[in-house]
Amino acid sequence: MEIKPVYIKTFLISVLITLFLFDSFSFLTNSASGLNIIPDWATFTRNFLILFSSFLYLFFKLNKTVVKKPEPVSVSWKSILWLGGFILVTILINVASFDIAFHKSGSVQDLTSLSSENGNDLSVDSTQNGDEPDAVSVSEKKPVLLPNSFFSLLASYVIGIGLFFFVVQSWIALRSFVYFKRTPRFELNFRILLGLIIVTGILDLTTTGSGSLMQAISIILYIAVAIFIGFNSFRLGWVLYITRRDKIISIFLIIILFVLGSVILSTDLLSQGDSVSYLSPFIYNFIKFTLIYILSFSGISLFSIIFHLPTTEAFERKSSELSSLHSLSKLVSNVFDLNELSQAVVNYSLQTTLSEIGWLELYNPKKDGSQSVKILAPQNISSAEIQQLIEANSESIRGKLVNTRSLILIDHADTSDLLDKKLAKARKISSLIVVPLVARGELVGGLFISKSIQSGFDKDDIDTLSTFADQAAIAIDNTRLFELSLEKERLQQELFIAQKMQMKLLPQTNPVVNGLDVESVSYPAYEVGGDYYDFIVLPEDRFGVIVADVSGKGTSAAFYMAEVKGIFQSLARIYFSPKKLLLEANSVLFGSLERKSFVSLLYCVFDLKRGIVSQSRAGHCPLLIVRADGKSEFVKSPGVGIGMGSSAVIESKMAETEIQLEVGDICVLYSDGVVEAMNENMDEFGYEKLRQVIIENRNLSAKGILDCLISEVNTFIWNGKANDDLTLVVTKWLGMK
Repeated sequence: MEIKPVYIKTFLISVLITLFLFDSFSFLTNSASGLNIIPDWATFTRNFLILFSSFLYLFFKLNKTVVKKPEPVSVSWKSILWLGGFILVTILINVASFDIAFHKSGSVQDLTSLSSENGNDLSVDSTQNGDEPDAVSVSEKKPVLLPNSFFSLLASYVIGIGLFFFVVQSWIALRSFVYFKRTPRFELNFRILLGLIIVTGILDLTTTGSGSLMQAISIILYIAVAIFIGFNSFRLGWVLYITRRDKIISIFLIIILFVLGSVILSTDLLSQGDSVSYLSPFIYNFIKFTLIYILSFSGISLFSIIFHLPTTEAFERKSSELSSLHSLSKLVSNVFDLNELSQAVVNYSLQTTLSEIGWLELYNPKKDGSQSVKILAPQNISSAEIQQLIEANSESIRGKLVNTRSLILIDHADTSDLLDKKLAKARKISSLIVVPLVARGELVGGLFISKSIQSGFDKDDIDTLSTFADQAAIAIDNTRLFELSLEKERLQQELFIAQKMQMKLLPQTNPVVNGLDVESVSYPAYEVGGDYYDFIVLPEDRFGVIVADVSGKGTSAAFYMAEVKGIFQSLARIYFSPKKLLLEANSVLFGSLERKSFVSLLYCVFDLKRGIVSQSRAGHCPLLIVRADGKSEFVKSPGVGIGMGSSAVIESKMAETEIQLEVGDICVLYSDGVVEAMNENMDEFGYEKLRQVIIENRNLSAKGILDCLISEVNTFIWNGKANDDLTLVVTKWLGMK
């Protein structure tokens, strides 16, 4: 179960208050008696609480603080403020002559001095009464620091705890530097160093063991600490990634920090008045070794920063190029706005090459072979100035780019014949590079970048701009494709609406006619077709069937079809003669159709009382009659398409034919999509195959005949593609009932 931070903070504050009260009580009792009368177990408990609390706070802060990116400037400033504040406080105390000193109690000298003052002899005679000397004499006890005044006690806590907080924050900051691009080995070295310094601090609390053994252990620990301080001080990978400005600032700050730390250690300000040692020898040693580590790390970092300073500009440039390329790659996949893309490409190009002026041009081919030019994202130059700069001479740099499709580098732009020299000098365009934008083998534009110095573009600049241009070309091509897909989707949506409208214009069901079996079907080749058919119930037992084909495909053909439907539905109830109806329809449509559009049409009127069908053809496929006995004919009456001439011209070339029907006779009205259907070998279905299918299935109902014919057509074009609308109307004369 994880302990909440508030509990740890409460515990630490409670321990701190308890220790301060304990030391205050010790000071009062020692002042009254003149001796250190606090028992050893109480002193041991005090030291243990300080050690445990220090461990707890240190590891709590290290575990709860996230490892951040190294910030040398910020860390150096904070360290300077801490150490400078400590030195300032020490100086003020010395100037004000505050007594923060400590004296040692428990030594033979203290006891002798005390006995002389009281007139008593407290010396120990080791031979009196022939007794052996005591195993532990007073002179062998370890001296204990005692505060001279209550201010000494208060200063010990304030200075000691303040410095301990500083070194804990220092370890957190140092960890961010050591852990930068770390591996498990680097983490282990850091933890070992921290552990060794802690063990070295604990060593001073040990009172057992011979002096030579403790000295040997101390030497081994000091050597180990020095080695691992060296290991961790050379973790300097972060130096490469700080900016030139931060490097320069860090150099001055690290020098100040190094001087302050050296002053503290060399002048022994840390142990002045024994303030920190009284609080805890462990804290004293921990602070001292941490300061040594800080000085070592700061010194080595200082030299590393100085050595890397000359190469910082090149490194920052490469980093900027990578960052810009990464950002541009994201734009390529996520942004489809040409203005935003162009702005980003030009800005990244100017930043990475340290240029001043730039713009991007897009080219679209015209029908006459020339290029339309669109200038995008001009930076520090206007579009009018760009036109003046480039089109100064008959041989422009833009024309050269279009013709060669290769990179153009002008090292002396202000003297080049390809540019307006006067404007180039005025705008300080001394060198210019033009990089073609090529996508899928086509030139889509050019990237223009200029500098105010001659021969300002080196190989790195050229490589960088070429990379940006490649990305920009891909992005522009993707944007255009995206716009085309949106346009296609919009058109498909319009066609879908038109298709729904067209389907509503066609008969929804086949009519039930006395004496006539009727079946029909219509399949558009595209979303919207130009074929139209309709049924008209006429007075006096007449029944009309229309099959028409509007020239063209798609939406325009569908709108013409709607217009044809309205006209025929209106005129059919006025003019019963097929020819008369077609002539009147031509009079209406001739003025409204486009010059290249016309309507081919076949109109049949069935006289149900007499069993006669009258038909007129306006350039449409001929009516197919299949008799009950198997005989057949295509009724090829003359006629031209509606809309191809005036009514007088149409009338001279149009005829009306009457055909007597017998029971079982079949009439087939169809569009050219049936007979012109092609298979994979580009062979047409044809009139004869149409005739043969109807003859073979003449004994079936109208629906059966229609289904067989559709099946034959589909089988014929199995691996082919229907390239025209397909419309069929099959009628079978049953005789009046």
